[in-house]
Amino acid sequence: MTRKAIFIAIILAAAIFLPYVSMAQGQSVPVLDIEDSSSHIAMAGEQFIFAAILFDETNVSEVWAEYWYDDEVIINLNLPLYDSYDSYDNMTAYAMDINISTESRYMYYQLMALDIYGNTNSTETLDVIIWDYAYPTAISQGDINAYADDIVEFSGYESYDNNGIVNYTWFLGDVTLYGMNVSHTFTTLGSFTKTIYASLSVHDIHGNSDSDSFMLRIDPPLPDNDYDDDGHINEADAFPYDSTEYLDSDGDGIGNNADPDDDNDNVPDINDPEPLNPAVTSTDSPETPANYTCLIILVLFLLIGLALRLTINKQNAISKAQTQSVPKVINIPYTYDYCPKCGMKKRTGITCPNCASKAEAKKSGSLSDQEVIRRLEKAYQEGKISEKDYNDNMARLNR
Repeated sequence: MTRKAIFIAIILAAAIFLPYVSMAQGQSVPVLDIEDSSSHIAMAGEQFIFAAILFDETNVSEVWAEYWYDDEVIINLNLPLYDSYDSYDNMTAYAMDINISTESRYMYYQLMALDIYGNTNSTETLDVIIWDYAYPTAISQGDINAYADDIVEFSGYESYDNNGIVNYTWFLGDVTLYGMNVSHTFTTLGSFTKTIYASLSVHDIHGNSDSDSFMLRIDPPLPDNDYDDDGHINEADAFPYDSTEYLDSDGDGIGNNADPDDDNDNVPDINDPEPLNPAVTSTDSPETPANYTCLIILVLFLLIGLALRLTINKQNAISKAQTQSVPKVINIPYTYDYCPKCGMKKRTGITCPNCASKAEAKKSGSLSDQEVIRRLEKAYQEGKISEKDYNDNMARLNR
């Protein structure tokens, strides 16, 4: 049998032995008996049954439950008729189940009834303890090393529970802190290191808890290099104990933030184009340092141009010298005349190819035309005369 069926059977069995109350019809008050309805213990997120047994000679018109949790918001729940037992003098049972909230530790309720004549009755307020078997998990940040006089921060944000954690407790030696995120400043005795065995304990709404232990080591404080905590070390701070000042440009003992004339040139900073340069006032302009950039560039261009010019002149001189060392070739046009012996056309001043040599020509006298033709053909075949000279001479002989 199910849990619900067993629960209702117990209620109905107990109702058989309840005294029967007889009242005049129309004037009887509904009788509610919830003595066996619940053990008043429920599990978070599980089912819970509201049940009521009524005895009334009249007809019951409505049965309901009013219940609420820790937030005190009342919820109305109608209880439908579960079963009717006419043999037991109008005894009726009403029941309805709900799922118990996982976010509360207790639930409270009342059962109420109304008959058709307007008669009402209710139970006293009853409470139900809500249990949760799921335990939370505590997670600290692990071991921590810190320095005395420094603020040490602790966080348990990684801890978790199915229904949420309602309490974080930090046990830090002789210090106990509460909250998911906490901080504390520790001290030490002189130059000794302090070791603390610490822990984080968490609790959920149902009273379940868990803890996580860790080691906390506190070393002696570091030397204070910045007395006024203004971000400037003491050696570079003109006012190491004044967090509003660190610079005194003119050395007059007044910090730049408070000094109306930082460079002490008798010109207020608000009117001074360069409030940290005593050489510049509102009536003159700062001396502009000499700028030799343009002059340097111009000189470089001149040097490059001069180098190019010298290179070109040198190349021209070399070319001229090479030209003068090569002998000139003068093309003189050739002149032609005719051999006085054979009449052949030839260059002036050379031996006639027909007559072999000038000396021969002088000794032999004139040659016959046949001999001239023979010599012309021989000279032409041997390449001593050109084809044109050959043709010209042959044409002259044939005339």
